[in-house]
Amino acid sequence: SLREYEQAQSHYQKALEIQNELGIRYEKAVTYHQLGMVSVALRKYEQAQKYYQQALKIKIEYKDQHGQASTYHQLGILSEKRKEYEQSWKFYRHAIHIWDMCHDSHGKALTYHQLGILDERLRKYGQARVYYQRALKTFVKCNDNYNAEIVIRSFNRLYKSTQDNDILTEVAEYLDSTVEEVTQLFDQFNTKESE
Repeated sequence: SLREYEQAQSHYQKALEIQNELGIRYEKAVTYHQLGMVSVALRKYEQAQKYYQQALKIKIEYKDQHGQASTYHQLGILSEKRKEYEQSWKFYRHAIHIWDMCHDSHGKALTYHQLGILDERLRKYGQARVYYQRALKTFVKCNDNYNAEIVIRSFNRLYKSTQDNDILTEVAEYLDSTVEEVTQLFDQFNTKESE
C-alpha cells in the first residue's frame, strides 16, 4: 500500500543518515537502490532515477559488477515505466552484458524476461518469445519455480495475443509436460485473472 511504501522510504532515509554518520559508503549503494525501487512504486520517477544513479556510482567505485547489473536492470524497468523504450532496452542490454561477465545466468534470465515484456509491449512478439524462452529455460534448470511461473504467465499473455500454438508446444517441452497440460494451466491463469 501507499502508506507502507512511504514508511519504507522513511526507514531507508534513516538508514542513509546512520550510514553517513558512520562513514559507511558501500552499504549506501544498497540503500540508494532500495530507495529507487520504493520511489518507482510511489511513481516518483525522477527521484528514483537519482537514487539509482547514486547507487550505480558507488557500485562502480567498488567494482561491484553484480550490483551494477541489478541497478541497470532496475533502470531499465524505470525507463520502461516512463515509456522511454529505447533507453530501457539499452539499460537491459547493459545489464545482460554485466551478468555475462559475472557468469550469473539467473540474473541474466531475470533481465531476459524484462526484455521479453518490453518487446511484447512493443508488439515485437517474435523477439519477446525468444527472451521468454531464454528466461524459462534458465529458471527451469535452476529449479526456480517462482520465476518460472512468472515467465509462463508471460507466455500465456503472448499466446492470447498471437494464438500461436507453437507457444504451447515450446512451454510443454520446457516443463517436460504435454500441450494439454499447458493448455489447462493457461486456462487456470485466465480463470483466475477474470475472477
